[in-house]
Amino acid sequence: MKLRTTLWLMFWCLVLALCVQVTRRQDGGGATAAPPRRPLIDLTTRPVLGLTLLSTNGLVECRRQAAGAEWLLVRPIDYRADQDQVDRILGALDAAVVQERISSEQRQARGLRFADYGLARPVCRVVVDDGAGRRIIMVGSESPLGDQVYLRVAGEPDVVGVQRDLLRVLQPAVNDLRDRAVLRGVASSSMRAEIEHPQGGFVQLVRSGGRWMLQQPISARADSVKVDAMLDAAFALRVERYVWDPVGDDPAPAAPGRDAVVPPAASGGTVRDRVEPYGLGAGEAVRLAVWSLEPDSRQDLFLGKPTTENPEWVYARRGDSPAIFAVSRTARDGLGVTARDIRDRQVFPFAADQVRQVQFTRNDRRLTLLKRPDSGWTLTEPAQAKADDMTVQAAVADLLRWRVAEFLDVPQTNLAAHGLVPPAWSIQVSTRLPPPPTPAGAEPAGVSAVPVPEPVDAANPLLVTVAVSEAGPRSNLLYAVVQGISDVVALPAIVARHPVVQVDNALVLRDRTVLAVPTAQIQKVVRSAGDREESVLRDETGAWTRAGEADRQVDRAAVEALLFGVANLRAQRVEASAANDLSSYGLDQPALTITLRLTGEAGIQKTLAIGRPAEGEGAYAMVKGQDVVFILGAASVRTLSAALTVPAAASPAVSPPAGAETSGPAIKVSP
Repeated sequence: MKLRTTLWLMFWCLVLALCVQVTRRQDGGGATAAPPRRPLIDLTTRPVLGLTLLSTNGLVECRRQAAGAEWLLVRPIDYRADQDQVDRILGALDAAVVQERISSEQRQARGLRFADYGLARPVCRVVVDDGAGRRIIMVGSESPLGDQVYLRVAGEPDVVGVQRDLLRVLQPAVNDLRDRAVLRGVASSSMRAEIEHPQGGFVQLVRSGGRWMLQQPISARADSVKVDAMLDAAFALRVERYVWDPVGDDPAPAAPGRDAVVPPAASGGTVRDRVEPYGLGAGEAVRLAVWSLEPDSRQDLFLGKPTTENPEWVYARRGDSPAIFAVSRTARDGLGVTARDIRDRQVFPFAADQVRQVQFTRNDRRLTLLKRPDSGWTLTEPAQAKADDMTVQAAVADLLRWRVAEFLDVPQTNLAAHGLVPPAWSIQVSTRLPPPPTPAGAEPAGVSAVPVPEPVDAANPLLVTVAVSEAGPRSNLLYAVVQGISDVVALPAIVARHPVVQVDNALVLRDRTVLAVPTAQIQKVVRSAGDREESVLRDETGAWTRAGEADRQVDRAAVEALLFGVANLRAQRVEASAANDLSSYGLDQPALTITLRLTGEAGIQKTLAIGRPAEGEGAYAMVKGQDVVFILGAASVRTLSAALTVPAAASPAVSPPAGAETSGPAIKVSP
């Protein structure tokens, strides 16, 4: 491109930019600002306390005591208002933007009057009361194009046009503004409840310590899950249809089956006469009463007979209003419970992480398990030993699943008739550890050694004791007495086969750890099988070397497999404790011993002896110096039986796999 052409292009670009700049300055320095928002009325200065709407759907008035308080319908009926619907109307008024404003001069110039805008006889009137005064809004006809509706605020000369959608919001019927929630609040805030049945049944409940407790007709733990579900269903109830409302001086409801917000003329009569046709009279209705922690929070709900138009609905009314409405019949069915139906059947009302002590007693034999924060589960009776944490945790979880099969309504005044004096056995579960024993003579002078019992919280007990008989009302049940339950109950007979109940077989609860040796501390391994012994040593570099036998070399794979095995060697089960006759296990003359010498000046060593094969379960084994006989699994025995060295002619790279060569008598194990 030529230089002259380039210069001309640059010149015209500068001229164009200058023209744009001049134009912008003439327009005010930028794009035209949007006109300020012109609200219809200001609802932000003072809170609205009253709202009245008069339209072809009737007169509706709502009021509240203060900002944030509950909206109430006061005309044509006294009823709780739907808070969201009232806020929706006020929000629509606040958001209404004046799209057109027609002054009185403009109307005169056009020869128009208020009647031409539909404001002589408004289709809707809105009265907003903020406590300091009332503002009246009259809604007229739609604009010729149908996109606006004309309004006028009383006392102002202008007619304004706003979006047409506002008209629909300002013409609700009374039922549109009624709160269809039957009960206020949420079920989780309930602290007390009563249920009364037509047949005379009465249940009283109170929440204590996060659990529901029965107070009437008996004092007992309630099933909190069932009670919460029942209350959740009640608080979720919505009005399906409004049947009748008291209006004016005539409080007589319409006959069942008629839909009457305003009842037909009828005489008064007693409250019973008015509600009996709906099954809402005394002795006919199911009554639910609930309380929260708030003062004057009682709410009563009465549920009557099925409606004539829909058998899936029942008539209902609240205690604070004579209005009758229809709700789902599932509410009445769900509240049709007795105290027996909602009693807590859980025998031990604890969480697994709360349990600290389990004690089983049968005659003079006792099994006691304690869970200490620093050492996990420990057996203290019949012998002191470390318990297997996983096994005990599973046993405790099973205990916490025990449920009462039947409440027998038999008082605990004649326990002997049920084989409970004395009981066949008992079990106690506690959330606290027993206090450490006080040495004799350690009590200060004048201080009693008798412990002072702690106050009992029936909802959240610290311990529960269960006494069980050998028999029950049927072959699959056992009589029992459970602490915290006032009558005799029946437990499933299967509880007698629980591991903790098998006090004669406490070994199943013992820790099954045979060895747990940090491999980095093992300095020497000596393997003896019959008359043959081989040793391997760890040198300064950490490599394993043979000790003696120049014609053999270390099988690194076998050594590493052995070290991995003894790092956490667990038995399949504990076979015996304090065994007197080791020959029956082949441990008086073991077929194989593994001695581990550990680092340190003390020269600590551990020797594992493996005896004869067990019946289909590997082989018997024990750690020398201890009195516990284990059964090792077949895979563990094979790993421990493998020779640690191989002939020097064999290359380590192709050395036989662990267990391919053994020395001494063979240990036969089941596959």
